[in-house]
Amino acid sequence: MIKLCALVPSSIDFCETLGAAERNPAAYEEFWQAVERRLLEDSVFDANTMTVARARRDNKGWGSIVDDDLDRPVEVLSLRFNPELFPLTPPEPLELIDIEDAITCRLYNHGVFSVELECSVAEGPDSPLAPRLDDIDEAFTEWIPRFIKFLHDRFLVQIVTSIRDVDPRAEFVEPAARTLPGRDGCLGRPLWITRSLCIQENDPALADLVNEWLRDVEAVEPGVAQRLIDPGSGLRQFARWFHHVFLMTEDELRQPLPQTFPDMMFALRYAQYFYGATEQEEIRLKGILALSLAKDPPWPMAELRRELEQGSRRVAFIEMERSEIRKFLRRARLREFDGLLESWKFDEIVVLPAREKVDAADKRLSELSETRSSRASLFTDVILLAIGITSVVSTTLALTEFGRTMNSDPGMASYDGGGSRLVAWFAAQSADGLLLASIAACLILTVLYLYFRRLSNR
Repeated sequence: MIKLCALVPSSIDFCETLGAAERNPAAYEEFWQAVERRLLEDSVFDANTMTVARARRDNKGWGSIVDDDLDRPVEVLSLRFNPELFPLTPPEPLELIDIEDAITCRLYNHGVFSVELECSVAEGPDSPLAPRLDDIDEAFTEWIPRFIKFLHDRFLVQIVTSIRDVDPRAEFVEPAARTLPGRDGCLGRPLWITRSLCIQENDPALADLVNEWLRDVEAVEPGVAQRLIDPGSGLRQFARWFHHVFLMTEDELRQPLPQTFPDMMFALRYAQYFYGATEQEEIRLKGILALSLAKDPPWPMAELRRELEQGSRRVAFIEMERSEIRKFLRRARLREFDGLLESWKFDEIVVLPAREKVDAADKRLSELSETRSSRASLFTDVILLAIGITSVVSTTLALTEFGRTMNSDPGMASYDGGGSRLVAWFAAQSADGLLLASIAACLILTVLYLYFRRLSNR
C-alpha cells in the first residue's frame, strides 16, 4: 500500500482582535464557549468532528518533558470531515482513504486555514508506479485547489460568519476585511501544496519511488534519498520542501500519518502556519503601502492609515506568538519546528521583508501625519489671516465713522478734552483712501505670510 498525503495552508478572511485574550481572559473564554454552542447548532459538525481549541488549558509549568505546555493550541478550531460530504473525488489512481482523519481542517488566526488529506494510490500489476509519479503528482496538485475552494466556500465561510455573529461588536474577532484591488478571488486559495509519499519500508520499488519523488530535492540536499533507502541509516522521514517521504510498516500505513509521526506533523503544521501568516500580512501590508502612495487613492486616507497601523501590529504579534510557543513546545517538536523554519530560511525570506514593510509603513504613517498636520496648520493660518485682514479693514472703517460722528455731534465732542487730533485726522480722510490703505496693509500681511510659510517648508 502507498499513500499520497497533502498538507495545504490556504487563505481565509478571519483574524482575531489583537490582544483580546490578554485584555480579558475570562470574557475571551466565555466567547469561545458561546461560539462552540452556536457552531454545534448551526453546522453539519458535532462534538466528535469539531473541536474549538481556544479554551485555556491548565499549564503544567514545565512539569513534563514529553508534553507541550502551551496555554492553548495555536489553531482556533479543528474539523474532521467525512469524505462523503465532498462531491469532488481525486483523480485516478488516487482515492480518499476511508479512515476517521482522512480529511482534517484547522482554522488559524491571521487569515490562514490548513487542510490535511490522505489518499491511497492504486498500483497496477503491470504498471510500475515510479515512472507515473510525475503525472500523478501533477494531477493531484491541479485537483487540490478545487477541493480547497469547495471546502472554504461550503463550510468555512459559514463557520466564520457564525463566529462573527456571536461577536457583533468585534471585541474578539475582526470584521470582514476590505479586499485589496487586484486580490479578488484570493480567499480559499492554497498558499502552497506540500505532498507526502508514504511507502512501506520493505516495498520492492522503494528505491525507485524515493529516487523519483526526491529527484529535485537532491540538488538542494544531496544524499538524502540514499539515506532513506539504506535500512541501516535509521532515517524514516524527510520533510523539508514540497515533496516529503515517510517510511512505514504495513500497520502504520493503515493509520493516519500524524499518528505515526506526531512530532514532525505537529512541527509542519505550526511552521507552515507561521510562514503563511507572516507572508499573508506582508502581502497585505505591501498592497496598503502601494495604495497610500497613489496620487488619488481608491480608499480614504484615514482608512489607509488604520490599515497600515493594523498590519504593522499584526506582524509584530505573529513574531511574539512564535517566540511564545517556542518556550512551551517539548524538545522533540521544537527541534523539528526550528529545523523546518531554518531550512526554509524563514527569517531571511519572510520575516526580514515583513519587518522592512513594517518600517516602510511606519515611515509612511509619519509622512501622512506630517501631511495631515501641515494641512491643519495651513487651514488654521488661513483662518487667522482672514481674521487679520477683516480686523484691519473693520478697525480703519470704525475709526473713520467714530471720528466723523464726534465732529458732527457737538455734544459728544465736548467731552474730548485731549490734545490728540488722530481721530479728527481719520475723520478728515476720504473713505476710498482709507479703504485702499487697508487693502494695501492686507496685501503686505499676505506677502509676509506666504514668505514665512515658504521658509517653514524648506
